Amino acid sequence: MKLKYGLLLLPIIAIVIYLVVIMQPREIHVTVEGLHYRLGTANRDNAQPESLTIDGKVTRSWTGKRTFEGTISSAGSTLDLPKNGEAVTVHFDRDGYGPVVSGGIEHAGTAEAKPFVDTHGILFASDDFSSVTLLLHTKEAGAVESDGGGWNGDDGFLFAGPATTREEALAVSNAMMASFLKRLLEDQGGFVLK
Repeated sequence: MKLKYGLLLLPIIAIVIYLVVIMQPREIHVTVEGLHYRLGTANRDNAQPESLTIDGKVTRSWTGKRTFEGTISSAGSTLDLPKNGEAVTVHFDRDGYGPVVSGGIEHAGTAEAKPFVDTHGILFASDDFSSVTLLLHTKEAGAVESDGGGWNGDDGFLFAGPATTREEALAVSNAMMASFLKRLLEDQGGFVLK
């Protein structure tokens, strides 16, 4: 009888251990060397070396979805990222990407206090963040400052790494974004960044 109960407990113990290990927060401290580049054949020469530093903590829900909380910054001034170490949150979906969002209270402690949320782009990241692609939101000329901006697949700005050439950066971006790009134009067989 004891053996029967012991065998029944094994799967329960395995599930509990799995959940504890999966849901354990992990520290992320990486710097990815790559390129800040723009899509489109007319922009082939528009690529600059850049590094992206990601510091923070990754947690997983019991369903396996990742959430990153911390800072994302660049060594140079080519990437439009949160300033002054402003914290961001990225809720990744199952395909490994999520919006880079920061927020807070403008004019805190005054009668004009109001909440704000900024979206800086979309981050695609490997499990250990050693390989990343960041779709950078840009604002249209004359856009209102509160407009978060957008990105498009014809001439949008990206950061991809690790990469030292535009071809390597495109390969990283296409690999990291494969599921996303396939769904983008599913009726036409997908989309490939160029």
